[in-house]
Amino acid sequence: MILVTGGTGLLGSKLLHELVENGMKVRALRRATSKLNKVEDISNQIEWVEGDVLDIPSLEEAMKDITEVYHCAAMVSFNPSKRAAMYEINIKGTANLVNVALAHDVQALCHVSSIAALGRVKEGEEITEETKWGDSKDNSHYSITKYKSEQEVWRANAEGLNTVIVNPSVILGEGNWRTDSSSFISNGYKGMPMYPPGCNGFVDSEDVVKAMIYLMSKKEYGEQFILSADNVYYKDLFAKIAKAFGKEGPKRKMTPFLGGLFWRAVAIMSFFTGKTPVITEETINTILKTYFYSNDKVKGTGFKFRSMDETINRCCKSYMDYLASK
Repeated sequence: MILVTGGTGLLGSKLLHELVENGMKVRALRRATSKLNKVEDISNQIEWVEGDVLDIPSLEEAMKDITEVYHCAAMVSFNPSKRAAMYEINIKGTANLVNVALAHDVQALCHVSSIAALGRVKEGEEITEETKWGDSKDNSHYSITKYKSEQEVWRANAEGLNTVIVNPSVILGEGNWRTDSSSFISNGYKGMPMYPPGCNGFVDSEDVVKAMIYLMSKKEYGEQFILSADNVYYKDLFAKIAKAFGKEGPKRKMTPFLGGLFWRAVAIMSFFTGKTPVITEETINTILKTYFYSNDKVKGTGFKFRSMDETINRCCKSYMDYLASK
């Protein structure tokens, strides 16, 4: 029996589909308020346990007779008002999970971290799994929570729990078209007025899921892997998305000054609407930077990524289907 946390999100829902299709017995932890729309087609093939990673009794119930755990549950936010909750869920929640897994003699755990948890280097240099974490003004609060959650997993590994840590780059997939990284696709459809000058790693949600299962099957315990298909400049990314929609890509380059005006305008709008801002100061600071990530380690195990063109075209088609269904 396999336990999945965060199974109703962008990545966890893909993982549940893959595990069910592979004929695995799956249990998933979900909050009472979680929507099952991403997994409604397989919902009756999953054993659901209501609770969350901050509720230890629910973790105790969920962990009974479990052999492997895939920990996808996490909070991703760059909104200062949600910062305290993010620290609690990402760090304390992970500590709770690994502690209960140790107590129940779980065989192995795959922890979904992020490239945000890796150390920074001089802009333009390549980041690997060996890049050391250090204090930096470029570390967002999300980065800090993911780094500290990794420390809980490494502690559990030292205490006898077999662990694999994966660090996905920016995940592209069929998720929430407004609030998560899938918004790159929806915003591309609406038309981007300008492009940021930065570069980042990108990866298909389906590849992340396949890599997680693959690495666990190969028992790559005590190891950490960057999962990133390619390093793509935002200008090129937005151009590819626009092309898939038959539109023109953005022509104007975002400067730090324009970026500052942009996130402040979004903050003012969200203040009056009450909606969570999609763009914040931290997200603007990130997209203005140039980061390169190495995927040599995971490719050395034999794993292969699909092309970004394939991913973008599939996601754009999915978004068009979504619009047509509304």
